[in-house]
Amino acid sequence: MGRRYGCKALMVLSLAGCSGVGNPAASGPPLSFNDYVVRHQAAVQAAQLNFSAGQLRAALRIVAQTLLNRDATEFEMQTAVNGIAAYSATVQSYLAGPDFVTNQIHYYQNFFSLTGQVSGVDYDEPAHLAAFLSANDHDFREILTAPYCVSMVGGVLTQGSCSAFGDAAAQAQQGAGVLTTKAYLTGTRSAFYFHRANAASTLFACRNLATSPDLQDHGLLVNEISAQLKTFNCTTCNPACYGCHNNLNPRASLFYAFDWMGNYDPNPTDPALAAQTDTGAVSTVADLLTPGASPRFLGRQVSSVQDFAKLFADNIDFRDCLAQRLTNILLGRQPTDPLVPELQDIRDHVVANGYNVKKILLEAATHPGFVAR
Repeated sequence: MGRRYGCKALMVLSLAGCSGVGNPAASGPPLSFNDYVVRHQAAVQAAQLNFSAGQLRAALRIVAQTLLNRDATEFEMQTAVNGIAAYSATVQSYLAGPDFVTNQIHYYQNFFSLTGQVSGVDYDEPAHLAAFLSANDHDFREILTAPYCVSMVGGVLTQGSCSAFGDAAAQAQQGAGVLTTKAYLTGTRSAFYFHRANAASTLFACRNLATSPDLQDHGLLVNEISAQLKTFNCTTCNPACYGCHNNLNPRASLFYAFDWMGNYDPNPTDPALAAQTDTGAVSTVADLLTPGASPRFLGRQVSSVQDFAKLFADNIDFRDCLAQRLTNILLGRQPTDPLVPELQDIRDHVVANGYNVKKILLEAATHPGFVAR
């Protein structure tokens, strides 16, 4: 890249200067996307960023391809080369249009590797929830905390009940966004429900617990992990096996409240619906935790997937992972690729942007580190 931008240029990012102090999105109720656009456009104009017509055309072409899955039209190109404010307005129009929503659905179908209707299960529920949150300016932490599901009704993403729950009360008390959709629960089932727990970390913290234990979460003590851990060839439980299972076991134990078919059923009487061991036998929480041990996450006791998900959504790993995923969408990179150094600011502004996907994408698409790549 070669060129560096000072504080004045980076006003585009915080809407208030490099320090972010006084950011209108950082105090009080979060701005709607429309109000945010007005503030953002003013900041873009005030920054007086100068990009070449070639840079603006190249950047817009990438944004159109990655956010809308189409090429930018010649009219859009001609508009964008009139300067960063015109380019920003074009990106805003992309984010407000139906093609963005459609592409979000397709992206998350691939991201979750879940789609279609199979044996009565709507495997598009996770993608529909994610696209709904993005399109309707919701705090994206609801991907883990929403006590509702989203389905496509008459071509419109619509909030509704979740098929994993038999009644509204259970859904309100136990619902945890994607993690308690029947699609996720059946799509990630495995022995001891380890995959249900690890997939949550991989998808939303960009961390595979099997290869990269969560060092900020001390999890369980060695004597709180069931002797069943020896199934995994652990003799001393330190460090290799214990290093993973002190995180994994308490999280997986919470998913035992949902049966093999993804229904909320803490005590299934049918062996075919119960959790399974690695040999296919019926498994209980006692296979993961010693008697009297309680699941903990980040030092706090949790009694349900919902308890865990609320803490998880507020954790810095979720923030950082969201920034990584969204900037990688724009850059056409893989979701697992690390955040590029020139866009580190995007991660630091996620909270101020209210975890709003469109705000984060707009900031990234107008960032000097992106436009001038």
